[in-house]
Amino acid sequence: MSVPSYTYLLEFFIQNIKEYEDSSCSFSFIPLQKVYDDVDADSSVSRIQGSLYDNKILAISGINASGKTSLLSLIEFMLEVFLCNQALNADNPRKVLDRFYDSKPIVINVLYSSDGNLYRIISVINKQDGRFVFEDERILRFAKSLVSKRTVSDMANYINILRRTGLSMEQRSFLESDKSIIFASVNESDSPRVFSYQESSLPDSRMIQLAADAIIPYLDSSIERINVKAENLYCVYRRGRAPEELSYMELISSLSSGTLRGIGFLARILTVLKYGGYLLVDEIEDNLNKTIVVNIIELFMRKKTNPHGAHIVFTTHYQELLDILARNDSIYIATRDPEWNLVIRNLAEFLKRRDVKRSDLLFSNYYDLGTAVDYSSYINLKRSIEHIIGDSGSRLEWRSRS
Repeated sequence: MSVPSYTYLLEFFIQNIKEYEDSSCSFSFIPLQKVYDDVDADSSVSRIQGSLYDNKILAISGINASGKTSLLSLIEFMLEVFLCNQALNADNPRKVLDRFYDSKPIVINVLYSSDGNLYRIISVINKQDGRFVFEDERILRFAKSLVSKRTVSDMANYINILRRTGLSMEQRSFLESDKSIIFASVNESDSPRVFSYQESSLPDSRMIQLAADAIIPYLDSSIERINVKAENLYCVYRRGRAPEELSYMELISSLSSGTLRGIGFLARILTVLKYGGYLLVDEIEDNLNKTIVVNIIELFMRKKTNPHGAHIVFTTHYQELLDILARNDSIYIATRDPEWNLVIRNLAEFLKRRDVKRSDLLFSNYYDLGTAVDYSSYINLKRSIEHIIGDSGSRLEWRSRS
């Protein structure tokens, strides 16, 4: 599958940020391993150009407090600022910068594709008078005919096409100091949609109508179908029961929390599959069973359901979910070094084989990456619980609500 008419982020490298090992973080959608799949058939990768490919499905795994959500927030920052023309001081980008800014200029190197061309933008972000601004930026275009992972990583293969500090005063007057110059090389109409699904709010009536035909019966096997009779009236056909007419609130009250979350989640999946772009999901397993997660991943792999090369990036605590992914290089492991700095590693860096059950290796902490709960901490927890339970002088009370 080729996706030349859309703008996509392929990789980024950030320097001078707090909390990360060596004050830097990198992330790539480009597969590290060789692509053997026939990408004209259903596949988890898309061809960008030549032998350069794009992973459409990426997982971030790790134990509690390992940095999964932190990485997801950085990915969202990169997408919003560089592909969606968000200002650095808008709510979400500002939260990320406030957290990771370390009094030094943040330097970001981004590889992206747009309208059949490959570019890099190198941006320097700093804080001035309490606001974040772009001190300088350069846009470079890839100038070689041979496109591969090796050639696009060589900065000598790029030519400078625009520099922020090289703009005239008149040109600068039209450019906000906290917005990137990337749109000089990107057609704004080709900018991808970016959805971050973390909220737990109830689906509105529009989502219910969208989900009535197939989504709700898929999530709730007790429901055969739902007919929308009016904006606030639904006829619900449950297996073994007479049909009943329910209002919006009555229908919402009759559905489980997992079904309600699934409705909002699948509605966003439909949107990103229809238009292309990115769906970022924190803790994909929350209220969803493994079969549903497998089905969702299959939607992103199939050409008929994902014709525009849409991406899904998700975090998960449950390493068993990693066994369903097709490629090792679609998995990132979030962990911490001995100084408690965040570290991000791609699984393909140390696991080359595909026939090994990933969850077993990570559960056992085979690679000594901190992918399993520390056993001594568990022993301390168990002893503490035994002490509290066995201590007659210790009083623990949980009062139920009346």
